[in-house]
Formats: sequence, structure tokens, C-alpha cells
Amino acid sequence: MESDVKLEKKLREENDPKMIRLRKDRNILMTAGTGVLFFGIWSIVKTCTGLFESSSDYFGDIQGIEEFGMLEIILAAVFVSLILSFDLLVRIYIGMNSRAEAGGKRKGSFYLVVAGLLAFASVFFLNIELMTLVKEFKLSTLVETIVELTSLIILIELMISAIRIKAVTGGKRVKHAG
Repeated sequence: MESDVKLEKKLREENDPKMIRLRKDRNILMTAGTGVLFFGIWSIVKTCTGLFESSSDYFGDIQGIEEFGMLEIILAAVFVSLILSFDLLVRIYIGMNSRAEAGGKRKGSFYLVVAGLLAFASVFFLNIELMTLVKEFKLSTLVETIVELTSLIILIELMISAIRIKAVTGGKRVKHAG
């Protein structure tokens, strides 16, 4: 009899609209966190394949590229590697924190601030890609624009879901129910 009462109470709690919304937001947050992680890997793959595929696209417009020595090329490669590493680390930080919060662990809000900054940068780069696409249509630029737009949408979904979760839970740890 006592277990029936507990079961009924648990079912009532699980079917509460707030708990349903919480489960949906946690699922969205988990998916979005995974997406942010994959887009970090994608940015490295995209840059590396672009550099290896056709270095003339990247360096052909620079006047006097032939005059650069090995040191300048190595420094440029190190600089690009540092930027890509920073981007990947930021995306790992955002993705892992959002996935942990989706799992019911209490996380601070700093990762949301970082996600907002990344979304702002994404809007900036999206504008550049759109201007490039308008100036000269290339299929590769169109694909990059679509991928950048998708990344931005995922970041926005991540931030909305995390804010909703924090609003419902009050920043406290609430057991994941489903």
C-alpha cells in the first residue's frame, strides 16, 4: 500500500508540466552540447582541409607571398593552430558544461556567458560569409554559411534551454527523471 502511494506521487511529479518542460529542456541541452563539441572538431577539419586542398585560395591574394621565408610560414601556422586550439577548448568547455547540466549536475552560468560571446562571434563570421557569398557565389562558401548558421542556432538553443532549466530548478540540483 505504501509503495502504491509512492508510485502515484512519483507519477504525478513526472507528469507535472514543469517536469515535462524540464526533461525537454535537458534533452535539448544535451543535444546542443554535443553539437557544440562536434562543431569544434568540424572547424579544425574545415580549416585543415581548406589549407591542404588549395593553398592558392588562402595565400594567392596576398601580394609578395613568394617573399615569405620559412620562419614567417611557420609563425603563421603556429598562429592558426593557436586560434583553432582556443576555439576547440572554448567549445569543449561549453559542450561539457551544458551536457553536465543536462544530466542534472549544478553548473554556474559562466559557460553561458562564453556561449553568448561565441554566438556573437558566430554572427560576425556569418555576416562575412554572407558578404563573400553575395560578392561571388561558390558552393563551398554556401556550405560554410549553412554550417555557421547551424552552429549559431545550436548555441542559441543551448542558451535558451540552460536558462529555462536554471529558472525551473532555481540553480539547484534536481534529479534527472527520464
